[in-house]
Amino acid sequence: MKKKTKLITIAVLSVLATFNAFYLSYDWIFTVDEASSLYFLATESAAVG
Repeated sequence: MKKKTKLITIAVLSVLATFNAFYLSYDWIFTVDEASSLYFLATESAAVG
């Protein structure tokens, strides 16, 4: 269970990192607050999942 959660977390963060890279190259109005929120949501959903 714990191993699966870790894999899910890695997968989610990888997707977010890819999304962030695309978003940043598309629009520079990506703030640290938004990044923090996405990271928090990712870790929360991974913890729940």
